[in-house]
Amino acid sequence: GTIATQLPQNSKKQVELVAKQPDLRDARRIGHKFTAETLAKWKIGGDDFLTDYEKKKFEEMILSYEKALSFSIEEISCVDPKVVAPMVIFTMSHVPWDLKPILVPRAMLPKLIDLLKEKMRMGILEPSMAPDSSRWFIVPKKNGSLRFIQDLQPTNSVTIRNVGIGPIIDDVVYEFAGRAIYSVGDLYFGYDQFQLAIKSRDLMMIRTPLELMRMCTLPQGATNSVAHMQNAMLREFVPKIIIPFLDDIPMKGCVTEEKDETLDATGCRKFVRNHIRDVGNILNRLSEVHLTLSREKSQFGMPEILVVGHVCDSFGRRPNPVKVEVVAKLADCRSTIEDRRVLGGCVFFCLSIPHYAHIAEPLYA
Repeated sequence: GTIATQLPQNSKKQVELVAKQPDLRDARRIGHKFTAETLAKWKIGGDDFLTDYEKKKFEEMILSYEKALSFSIEEISCVDPKVVAPMVIFTMSHVPWDLKPILVPRAMLPKLIDLLKEKMRMGILEPSMAPDSSRWFIVPKKNGSLRFIQDLQPTNSVTIRNVGIGPIIDDVVYEFAGRAIYSVGDLYFGYDQFQLAIKSRDLMMIRTPLELMRMCTLPQGATNSVAHMQNAMLREFVPKIIIPFLDDIPMKGCVTEEKDETLDATGCRKFVRNHIRDVGNILNRLSEVHLTLSREKSQFGMPEILVVGHVCDSFGRRPNPVKVEVVAKLADCRSTIEDRRVLGGCVFFCLSIPHYAHIAEPLYA
């Protein structure tokens, strides 16, 4: 659980002080230096949606904002602390905890060592001598790499909760339905692009095969990490073009009814030209605040995109078929826990299910 109580009287002063922390990474080393080969890998247009000339204009715009784009973790940035102050974890007084890590299979140890060294090199982890030691473990990913997970239940139990929440999913999807053109950006390791205040890092100490370490960036699973990132993204980016959802940055073009296919003087359709300008403005702001997008999950000038579990295109919105299939394959419910699992999977798509409230009512009983 978390704690709902008043923040310390000097909380504002503490946040102002941590905003003076140094940058976590050298701004001169962030971003990707494009070559013809890497530029060709960027996802632009789809199924002949854009003309060759329009794709070229997108590419020219992208080349102007290399600092906002990354192909690998070595190229990611960390937001300027003067723009977004590092997160301070306000806690109640507590007895330090000392939890041992879950044993790592010997076969995974070499990969784990490499992962820890990479995180230290990127400033995500640093040496520590704190009294609080949290449990952690690793989970293999589909691509064979490892996912590092820290058990933050002890920390969360003494953390003063921030009541900030993310945007309402239905409202976000509604704003992106029926648009003539789309782009979407995804922050590369989004949580690792936001700093944790130095004074709060000892709460994130762990034992590792190398040494005692602590997190320097936003820890996933911490009580206020989601609210901190969401508030920062909403504050920095104008919802007229985008509505950030944590590290996802969908960008919308004009509504389909206002689609202007008139060619401008350069031979580019006006609705495409306007969207290129809008995307350029977003990339420019990302560069200014030191945030970088992932090449793997970002795409520009598309006829449709995925927005929080929904496919949005010029015709409107519909649930992502992949997500629907997952829910459809769930076994029959035989307990209250299984009921909640089904409801949790369906709640994202309730607007697409006629009379959802009446159908689901017995399951809430």
